[in-house]
Amino acid sequence: MDASDDYRLLRRVPEEPPIEPDDGSPTMSVAVVDVETTGLDPDSDRIVELAIRRIRMTLDGRLVGLGERRSWLEDPGRPLDAEVVRLTGLTDADLEGRRIDDRTAVSVLRASDLVVAHNAGFDRPFVERRLPQVAGGAWACTCNDVDWAALGFEGRSLSHLMFQLGMFFDGHRAASDVAALIAMLVHRLRDGRALFEVLLETARRDTVLVDAVDAPFEAARVLRARGYRWNQRDRRWRREIGEEALGAECEWLDRKVYSSGGAPAYSRVTWRERHA
Repeated sequence: MDASDDYRLLRRVPEEPPIEPDDGSPTMSVAVVDVETTGLDPDSDRIVELAIRRIRMTLDGRLVGLGERRSWLEDPGRPLDAEVVRLTGLTDADLEGRRIDDRTAVSVLRASDLVVAHNAGFDRPFVERRLPQVAGGAWACTCNDVDWAALGFEGRSLSHLMFQLGMFFDGHRAASDVAALIAMLVHRLRDGRALFEVLLETARRDTVLVDAVDAPFEAARVLRARGYRWNQRDRRWRREIGEEALGAECEWLDRKVYSSGGAPAYSRVTWRERHA
């Protein structure tokens, strides 16, 4: 059945993935992280579950070390919305009086060279607001730092990507998502590269954040079509590009957005600032 094109066999994500021999190759300590929260806004919502597992990876994506599974529930101090209960299965009774072990969580994160999450733009602000001692570390995002379409995948949700990798897991709980992420990182593509290697190549590359400061209202359509996204907090159109594309982007902005005056703002982004 596994060899037939008429069937697709899915395997459950293992809780304990196999560890390969350590041959002395350079490695990185990686904290794989996921959170469940009361909502989408890190300024007003709270973490209700935090899961972390530290792993040691070679730069070519071999898992050579596996730390302890760690997961904590935390009482947000207010009742959960019905949608959160439906998605996670957590209830107010499950969370009552529970608290994240700050000392352990901070120790694991600060001892890691890199933090990986599937949607780091969501997880990172929540983690750093709850544990400000770990702010400023290097982060990578398996959702947005991998060009999944170029690799032949459809969509970017964790469950759908894992399905395409031939695996399934019980989603919407932080510990299950962390196990799935580890399985994703060590998975090898048809060209022999591990997904961790693909992620690392993109995530460690510096980029440029382009802010279309004071862009005229009528430029919104062309900015959106160009790939800019509206940042509600700073109230400006924003796009992250590779350093090699900066010259062409400046020229395009001069012609399409600032022909009557004004100029964008630029800032360099490393994996220590990205997704914050």
